[in-house]
Amino acid sequence: MVEDTGRAAKYRETFKEELALSQKEVAALCILMLRGAQTPGEIKGRSGRIYNFQSLEETEEVLQALTDRAEGALASKLERQTGMKERLFSLEGELERLKLEIEELKSAFARFKKQFE
Repeated sequence: MVEDTGRAAKYRETFKEELALSQKEVAALCILMLRGAQTPGEIKGRSGRIYNFQSLEETEEVLQALTDRAEGALASKLERQTGMKERLFSLEGELERLKLEIEELKSAFARFKKQFE
């Protein structure tokens, strides 16, 4: 909303009032808009500057309220993306294997280098 003061135009937020949102709902929406899809735990951990959620349950209640609004949902719950956790475990295993291989190569190179000293 623009305030006419006769000077340079100034703006202020009105979405909180227009949508009748609480501060905790604003916090959750801001995190979702800035970062995209988030888990309730990620929202709880990242919203501290706007609102400090006391528990994961409180965060989930706010998200549910944003989903169930009579005026229209402002958020929606995404289904769990299958394979994400398993893919992470696979990558972690591959990383460990590569670390071991590098250590073996370092050892072999050190032994090879000793032959010429």
